[in-house]
Amino acid sequence: MTIKDPIHNIIKIEDEIFLELLSTKEIQRMRFIKQLGMAEFVYPSAVHNRFCHSVGVFSLASKIWKKFFNKEKNQNYYLFLSCAILHDVGHGPFSHTFEYISKNKFLHEEITKKIILDPVSEVNKVLKKYEKKLNISLIKEIIEVFDKKYSDKWIVDLLSSDIDIDRIDYLLRDCYFSGAKYGDFDAKWLISSMELKNNLLYFNKNAISAIENYLICRYHMYNAVYCHMKVSGYDFLLCKTIERYIFLYKNNFVFKNNYFYLIFFVKEEFDLKLFLKLNDFNIWSDIYKLVEEKDDVLQKLSQGFWYRNFFKVISINEKNFHLIEKIKATFQKNNYNLEYFFGVRQFQLSIINEKTTSIKILENDKARDFFEVSNLSKLLTKKIQLNYLFFYEN
Repeated sequence: MTIKDPIHNIIKIEDEIFLELLSTKEIQRMRFIKQLGMAEFVYPSAVHNRFCHSVGVFSLASKIWKKFFNKEKNQNYYLFLSCAILHDVGHGPFSHTFEYISKNKFLHEEITKKIILDPVSEVNKVLKKYEKKLNISLIKEIIEVFDKKYSDKWIVDLLSSDIDIDRIDYLLRDCYFSGAKYGDFDAKWLISSMELKNNLLYFNKNAISAIENYLICRYHMYNAVYCHMKVSGYDFLLCKTIERYIFLYKNNFVFKNNYFYLIFFVKEEFDLKLFLKLNDFNIWSDIYKLVEEKDDVLQKLSQGFWYRNFFKVISINEKNFHLIEKIKATFQKNNYNLEYFFGVRQFQLSIINEKTTSIKILENDKARDFFEVSNLSKLLTKKIQLNYLFFYEN
């Protein structure tokens, strides 16, 4: 199969195992989950999905494998490329917004492992089929990679580290589809600079500027897109809408309509079967029906998606911190509903951590820490905090 992709140009997928994995209903479900959640309300073209991102990560994995091992196909080949396809299969509707709504109760990394291990899932069946057909072990090793316990550390690092194929693809893809040019960097040069030595991943010294540029782009994309104040406002609105639905359901409110998908959020225990039916579109269909319910708070919240800037959003800093209590006092004085129409959200951005970074530079066959050779590295360790105040102007 050949795919034309705006980021990686031509992507060829030839092995049966990868074609079958991509055809499973769990992977196909990702076509209906937007990569950037609520960002489309601010960046209208940012409507790309988790499926195309996973195909992009697969493409990067294929290129890196060929760079290191040419056409050799062994257990690590099937493991590495399977992980690339499967790494995001556990994402819920609206991607990371789903985790915010569930207060991190349902993390996509853990759900991904549940899907892979579930004997009923098509993913599990495909992996078991090719374990027998190719006489290799896959399921156990995929879980080890995702748990960062696999013996070949370079595979773990390429899938989850400061510079990994997941981040390389999503930065380039999100930059392209959002129209925000902050995330554009030289991925080809980064990959060409990768080296393997003693089962560890290194970059040669010529990659230092490219690495710095990649990290700066990552900072700008978080600041301008992922943590954008109005995107966060829509996250908050969706969260409060679902919270109100849960409150009413648990208090025996008589709903006019049936909500086949929002019911997931009411359940105390994780329901994998129902989770795999969820996507952006059926959650939206439930939310649009909430407008018809005879509850003023729920109506007001669910209608908010039809009007841009439903919540007023203010960036809070030391100079205007007093506004939180001032606006809160106004709400209390006028008997406004603080629980649903007022709130604060905090982000802490840390692009790279000197103590935990895995970026190593190979210079004259000697491994050096990235912080030893980069003039910008210290600046990139600085933690930046973003504080947003959300409130409804009646």
